[in-house]
Amino acid sequence: MTSITGIGTTTAARLLGQFGDIRRFTSAKAFAAFLGVTPMQRSSGTSLKGRTIISRSGSTSMRAAL
Repeated sequence: MTSITGIGTTTAARLLGQFGDIRRFTSAKAFAAFLGVTPMQRSSGTSLKGRTIISRSGSTSMRAAL
């Protein structure tokens, strides 16, 4: 995990402590959703144009660690 740019030993330890066994996630999408870093389209009414933001629906402490 520390081979990822920006992830040091402290962040890696915090992440591993939070999510435990990574095999419980069925896909990378499920893991991203748990972290709360999945994109979400914001639109109004029938307009398809909108801003894409981070959903923030997952773990607050995980996003803080990242």
